[in-house]
Amino acid sequence: MGGLYTGLYVAETPYIFVSACDIPYPSGMVMDHLLSLRHGFDAVVAESDNALQPLFAIYGKGCQEAMRLQLEDGNPCILDLFPRITTRTVTPAELASIAGADRCFCNLNTPEDMQQLQIKQ
Repeated sequence: MGGLYTGLYVAETPYIFVSACDIPYPSGMVMDHLLSLRHGFDAVVAESDNALQPLFAIYGKGCQEAMRLQLEDGNPCILDLFPRITTRTVTPAELASIAGADRCFCNLNTPEDMQQLQIKQ
């Protein structure tokens, strides 16, 4: 969360989009949908497989104070941030009709993940 806080701090825009580097199939259409929901919220985060996806999400400058306080408390867990801010959670049902949403939150962390991805193709 420290890197996210710093990114927001130096951003010249009111919102930033965050994507993890281990997502092999990021979807521009999903990103556009999340961006379209940002107004009135500090963060827009999708839910997939009953888990929030905080590293393919929108964060606004309104998050900074809660992030700062949480980091000062020694808690870098991004999931603990969402109850402290105005968060729009996007359900899988909302994303179901968007091309690429079914693979958008797949990530590669291990050689086994890569093998599984190759099997599915």
